[in-house]
Amino acid sequence: MALTTQVRIPVDGRYRLNPRVPNEYFGNLVLWAFARAKVDDILREPLSYAAKLLHEAIIKVDDSYFKSFIDFANHKVKEEDLVPNAMPDTKESILWPNLEVASWLRFPCYDLDFGGGGPYIFMPSSLIEGMIFLLPSFTRDGSIDVFVPLFQENLTTFKQICYFQLANL
Repeated sequence: MALTTQVRIPVDGRYRLNPRVPNEYFGNLVLWAFARAKVDDILREPLSYAAKLLHEAIIKVDDSYFKSFIDFANHKVKEEDLVPNAMPDTKESILWPNLEVASWLRFPCYDLDFGGGGPYIFMPSSLIEGMIFLLPSFTRDGSIDVFVPLFQENLTTFKQICYFQLANL
């Protein structure tokens, strides 16, 4: 039986909804895109295969998807007398065999200044293996820092996969 994996990607509705939601909106407007594949296929196919799966999953989370979810959620809240809950599920410390990718590239994290100057580096504080974070680089040169939390025993395998993929580009 082939192992299946998935990447869960948060998709910001501000840029998907029509009419567009103002940038000043501070509420949570994120739904998940899920890209799934067999692990054997991911390892066998070129990197472009995985990129295509990610792209296809993300573009499905469009204006109609968000509006459909809003309608569904409103109906369920009324029907089942649900109470909104902002607490994350903290029972899991790893996402294996799945991944989650969070892009914080649009957060103006280096513009923060509480009177002592901006931060030298901005990074996630609660790291979970399988949760990947994309952030603007602390070098402030337009590059991206990628945080990939791993347990020590998985680091060698991760490096082998990365170098194998780079060699086959």
